[in-house]
Amino acid sequence: MKYAIALAVLVIVCVFLVGEAAIPGAVSTRLEKAIVASVDQAESVHVYVRTFPALAVALGRVDFLQVDARNITVDGLRVQRLFLDARRADIDMHSVLREGKLDVKRIGRGDVTVILAEDDLNAYFHSRDGILRLLTVKLRRDVATVSGSASILGVKVDLALDGRFVVEGDTRLAYVVDRFRVGDAVVPEVIKSGLLKSVDLSVDVSGLPIPLVLRDVSVQDGVVYIFGGTPSGK
Repeated sequence: MKYAIALAVLVIVCVFLVGEAAIPGAVSTRLEKAIVASVDQAESVHVYVRTFPALAVALGRVDFLQVDARNITVDGLRVQRLFLDARRADIDMHSVLREGKLDVKRIGRGDVTVILAEDDLNAYFHSRDGILRLLTVKLRRDVATVSGSASILGVKVDLALDGRFVVEGDTRLAYVVDRFRVGDAVVPEVIKSGLLKSVDLSVDVSGLPIPLVLRDVSVQDGVVYIFGGTPSGK
């Protein structure tokens, strides 16, 4: 009798340990597929989850969630890297397992990093209508210069904007122009805003598969680093 009880306990323990080892990996794989399905394109997506006990994942509870996605495209914008490191997430596992869709109900304290490359920003702006097709963004440390040529009163002139990206709202980057040059002349402040009404160099990342709130942005040579957190961790 004692032997049977001990054997039963051993079996239960083994099943528990196997579950602890296997369930997080299986859920991570399903989450990776769900993220890929939620974007237009993705080069690679890696997800790591940790929950104790692991069976709690079936209820959608994740104690630790890490997402590392590279070269994903959403709404025409290619993101070189999206990285999330979060504590406690509530996920609709029915949507993930049955429908292959990612539905994050809530994320606790977390940090998000979004990296945008210069070439991808230019492709994004050139896909829009209007004068943006004629302009090119050049990223340098703390400065984003936009230049191109346009026809004004039948005369082709060179345009150049010196500015910076700033956080505007929870998910939007706005481009602030510090100096506007036409040829060798600097356009006065009083008429600058009127001339730039049609130049919208904003970037909206609300379409990313991870809910986020932007906090800060850093422009370096050829790259924009966007830093944020999760909505509940503002």
